Amino acid sequence: MTQTGLKRRAIADDTTRMARRHIRRTLLALGVAIAAPAVAVSSASASTWASASVQAVVAAQLLPDTTVDTFGPDRPLDHATLALLVWGSVPGSIATTDLPLDGEPATIGELDAAFVQAYGLSSAAQAAHDGLVAAGYLPRDDAGTEIVARLLSLRYNHPAADDALELADFEIATRAEAAYTTAVALGGVDRTSVARVVARIASLPQTTGERHRVIDRAVGLIGRPYVWGGTWDDTTGGPAGFQLHGGYDCSGLVWRTMAYAPGASRAAGRRLGGRTTYDMASTTAKARKLPPSRVRPGDVLLFSPRGRKARWQEVDHSAIAIGNGLMIQSSNEGVTLTVWAYGHYAHTFAFGKSVLSG
Repeated sequence: MTQTGLKRRAIADDTTRMARRHIRRTLLALGVAIAAPAVAVSSASASTWASASVQAVVAAQLLPDTTVDTFGPDRPLDHATLALLVWGSVPGSIATTDLPLDGEPATIGELDAAFVQAYGLSSAAQAAHDGLVAAGYLPRDDAGTEIVARLLSLRYNHPAADDALELADFEIATRAEAAYTTAVALGGVDRTSVARVVARIASLPQTTGERHRVIDRAVGLIGRPYVWGGTWDDTTGGPAGFQLHGGYDCSGLVWRTMAYAPGASRAAGRRLGGRTTYDMASTTAKARKLPPSRVRPGDVLLFSPRGRKARWQEVDHSAIAIGNGLMIQSSNEGVTLTVWAYGHYAHTFAFGKSVLSG
């Protein structure tokens, strides 16, 4: 590295150190505890899934006086800790974000929003929300933020056996979840898809009748987690019975919005052909398999690694088309909105299936 480069790095490092000292003094003045408790909290707990992320956060020295042994991954995340994690992992964000510095617990939605703001994408999140409203839907207030956060891959999908650890946007975040998001930020995020997706949301077509009602239900669930076998909003599982946490797998989201929702059409449930993606694929006659050009908002989208050549046994993912090349799905990122008209989903698209009237 040149002398100029070394000098710039030294200045940047000094700036970061001064910012962290300022944050520490501010938090102490407010009486906010930023050090770990005197009694070490064991890392050998339900949140050992985040051990690599915790190590990355500790190695980056984002939380003063905190070690891996005292991190406490299962403790609730508080606003002050969240601020330290954001400012320490996203360069320059201390000057561009307005985050609370208190000991109150932070939700998953607040965790996502803090990082979206740090990356300068709050306006994109608002545009996504406003685009859904303009199309006639009723999204939650944080729907745009959750869409952007998931496009940035800030959320972790727990293995099926650990689905009880999944959290929705309105639930209190753990320090383990915050560590994971922070580790993603430390490694760098890809923002390229955000602008493309948001632009498509701004041009969503208007829908009516049963198709509109189904999409509106799905829009209202943005920010819920992916839960294997999940079909309902809580652990009762609705008509399908108990599940480890509220949330949905891919076909579960389709059933939740098209068949299980109060007021849903019984005919739509019959036309789906069965609860699983395999069922939906196997019960679709060849003549009724929709190519991309014939897919309409509210149609079911079915995907396979073999794309249009797939047999029904090879179809392994489903989603709901909402128009303009966009779909709502429950996948690794939870319930969110993304593009299927190009990229990975365009290559793996098997066929569409129409089950709704209108």
